[in-house]
Amino acid sequence: MHNDEKTWILPFGEPAELEMHTDWGNVSLVPVEAGQPPRIELSRGSIDRVAVRIEKVAEVVRVALDPQRGVSLFGGWECRATLHVPRTVRAHLQT
Repeated sequence: MHNDEKTWILPFGEPAELEMHTDWGNVSLVPVEAGQPPRIELSRGSIDRVAVRIEKVAEVVRVALDPQRGVSLFGGWECRATLHVPRTVRAHLQT
């Protein structure tokens, strides 16, 4: 976990396959660094406002980012998520 981010491990298998769904926010996919685990990181401003759901179905890792209850999508807040994934990941994103 980094200083200003909350981190969740992404349990990829071989081959790595990702399905991601979010209706809002700023999402970045970047290659995972050598020696580091695949993961999702939320910025400090997002931690209390975002519900992260991760599940693995067969070999597919499913990630959903949803606003917490009581959070207005029209308010002045942010959602910034970075997914560190294997270079060979097969990703399906719905935003």
